[in-house]
Order: sequence, then C-alpha cells, then structure tokens
Amino acid sequence: MDIDKISLICLALINIILSAKFFSKNKAWNGKTMSILSGHIAASAIVIGEILLYLNKLNLAIFEMILCFALSWMFGLLTMQFSLLSIQELTTKKLTTLWKTPVVAALAGLMLKINFVGYLGVGFTAIAFYVGYQNRTRLRYATKKLFPVLLSLPFFVFMKLQNLWVLNIGLLIYVLATNVFHNMIYASNLLDENEKA
Repeated sequence: MDIDKISLICLALINIILSAKFFSKNKAWNGKTMSILSGHIAASAIVIGEILLYLNKLNLAIFEMILCFALSWMFGLLTMQFSLLSIQELTTKKLTTLWKTPVVAALAGLMLKINFVGYLGVGFTAIAFYVGYQNRTRLRYATKKLFPVLLSLPFFVFMKLQNLWVLNIGLLIYVLATNVFHNMIYASNLLDENEKA
C-alpha cells in the first residue's frame, strides 16, 4: 500500500469518527449546526471523490472540480464560523449574510485551478485572524486555536493531483484543527437554546 492510500484511509476514518460524534449529540438543526454539517459533507465529498478516483470511476477533471469546490467551501466556512463566534446577538439577517461567505468561497474555488486554491485558504484564514484581532477580548481563546490551521495551509498551497498524500495530510490537519471551532459553535448553540427555554 502506498502513502496516498494510507493517508486517505486515515482521513476517511477521522472524518467518519468526527461526523458520527456530531450526529450522535446534535438534537436541533438550525443555521449554526448546519454550518457544522456542511463542513462534514464537504470533507466527505473530497474523501468519496478520491476513493472513486482510485477505483477509476471518476474523471480527474471532475475530481479537481469537486476538490476545488469542497476545499474552498471549507475555507469560507472557517471564516463564517469564526465570525459567528464574534457576534453577540445573532439575527436571521446576520446569519443569512454570513452564509454567503462559504458560497462565495466555493464559487471562487470553482474558477481557480488546484494550484491556486491553497492561496484562497490563506486569504480566508487571514480574514479569520483579522476578525479575531477586531474582537480580541471576546475571541481570545478562539484566535489561539487558529494557529494549528496555519500548519495545514502549506500542504494546500503545494498540493498537486499527482501527489494526493499531500492533500490528504493537509486535509487531516485542517479537519482536526477546525473541529475545535465546530465544538465552539455547537456549545454556543446549546447556550442559545438554554437562554430561550
């Protein structure tokens, strides 16, 4: 077994474990929890696409489109979730506006080739750091948790379709690093539900 397949198996297992953990504890579906779900779906789309690529059931060009779309969605989702944590009073209008961030990121990812999607991730992570700087009193803990995301960005900047292990390792680090924000979003959702009750 080569490193591409080993890294894909590790990524798939981590994604399954984190998704199962989320589904087992989530009881209410709203805009916050849907953002977590869409992150799991995007990571799953990449894993399934790569498995189909190995089985020769998927064209390389289609896999590149899926990869660019899903990876860019995940980058925009990080910025959206970080912004969600910074908002004290969340209204439907604010949530609708924030949902435009991953949509714009995914559409930008579709227009870019695989060589440039990593730079999109750098840009959205920089925006998340800027949001953390603007709200440093409220997001002091969350901003510190952005630094592990920086470890994954070089993998995305230098990934090539010939070496999918680079993508898999970068995505594994990214999924584990952003899971902290999923937990924070889930906790803030529970607090909101308790305040309403």
